[in-house]
Amino acid sequence: MPVETRLQLVLAVLAHEMTVAEAARRHGVSAESINRWRNRFVDVGKAAMEDGMPGKAGSQSVNAKGMG
Repeated sequence: MPVETRLQLVLAVLAHEMTVAEAARRHGVSAESINRWRNRFVDVGKAAMEDGMPGKAGSQSVNAKGMG
């Protein structure tokens, strides 16, 4: 499955647009896969917000839904 599709599924689950089970069923993958992708996405996102990461101070590059 392409990365963009996995990303869309993870974002839909995080936004409560669909459940993990629904996302898995619709796309023919296991709920475990969806959970693994979601956890990886969240873990990497948290790591990017840690102190000392480049671009954390004053970055205005992200402007999704008014954030940034």
